Amino acid sequence: MAHLDLEEQEQLAEAKAFWQRYGNLILTLLLVCALAFSGWQGWQYWQSRQALEASTQNETISKAERENRAKGVRDASGALLENYSGTAYAPMGALTSAKYFFDRGDLKGAKAQLQWVVDKTGSDELRDIARLRLAAVLLDEK
Repeated sequence: MAHLDLEEQEQLAEAKAFWQRYGNLILTLLLVCALAFSGWQGWQYWQSRQALEASTQNETISKAERENRAKGVRDASGALLENYSGTAYAPMGALTSAKYFFDRGDLKGAKAQLQWVVDKTGSDELRDIARLRLAAVLLDEK
């Protein structure tokens, strides 16, 4: 029985020595992992919130377009591009606004929206669409 107690005491001493040597490192790594996880979750929440708000703003553009309210389209598009330019909704809203302005003969407004898409979007497909439509606007301007 004394032999087991001695063995248990040796194991306990080894565990204490291990904790003395590596305890702060382990706690620091756990803290860093918890902070990284929390930061990642916060970032994901912020991105989803931005996308939701941008979606709402994009819907406002579409509604103003259906109601033929040029000021509504211009205001909603400006807010979308200014506040949510990093979302996928911004270039889509700009393309929608550009089409609206082009159809009503506001070539300057259409050109500004299309140029924004060409300059700011991260999507090659949307950039190409904007370039093609911008070329059409420039042709109409002669």
